[in-house]
Amino acid sequence: LVLAAGLSLLLVFTAIGQANAENPPPHEIAARVMPSVMLIVALDQAQEPIGFGSGFVITDGIVVTNAHVVENSYNGVCKPVNDDNLFNVDEVVAFDKFMDIAVLRVSGLKKPPLVIGDSTTVNIGEPVYAVGNPEGLEGTFSVGNVSAFRENEGLRFIQITAPISPGSSGGPVLNGRGEVVGIATAQLGEGQNLNFAVPVSYLKQLLDKRLIAYTKSTEVAMAPTPAPTSAPTSAPTMVPTPAPRPTATPKAGGQPQIAWSQDR
Repeated sequence: LVLAAGLSLLLVFTAIGQANAENPPPHEIAARVMPSVMLIVALDQAQEPIGFGSGFVITDGIVVTNAHVVENSYNGVCKPVNDDNLFNVDEVVAFDKFMDIAVLRVSGLKKPPLVIGDSTTVNIGEPVYAVGNPEGLEGTFSVGNVSAFRENEGLRFIQITAPISPGSSGGPVLNGRGEVVGIATAQLGEGQNLNFAVPVSYLKQLLDKRLIAYTKSTEVAMAPTPAPTSAPTSAPTMVPTPAPRPTATPKAGGQPQIAWSQDR
């Protein structure tokens, strides 16, 4: 009986160890993903900053952000967080205003790509991490969880408690393994920790349509949480986190206008 009890405890501790091995501690995830996170500054024709947001690398020279971060810009620059180097945005290679996703081609940018996870397997209660530049505070790593799924104007959003603010838009939302499952995009002006991410499944559609390569997760997916069968009678309006105006002009030099490969 004592031997059996000891064996049971050993099996329990082994299972806990395996679970912990699957999900690295948050500080390891932060250290791994931070070099791939960008501060994106939108510029007007006079090279003056008109707003900024966040983004992340999915392959050499390709950065993902929100459409509303770059929509009204003449050109722009990307700055890796905690890095003084600036890289010109050459082209918007994919843009979808409805899904609020933009994919940028950036000259000379070589950073490790983030792994694109599977947002269809995300479950309520799972831990998530939001990474970006809220109010210009570069490289902010926030912890939260998936609190719900919402339908808004025909799109499905992941509701999260990880804090985001203006400037967070376009930053990656990661699962417990450090894979991108969403893109931080909106928040409710009233209440607390009512934040929303575009599921990465929409990004995959856009990337596949434009034949853009990316690093996929190799993890075996869990069963997804069923979506609600009916929407609430009066859902609050989600608003994109606005891109605040920077207080300093980046040293971008004279840049040509960004090339748009799709109509906006």
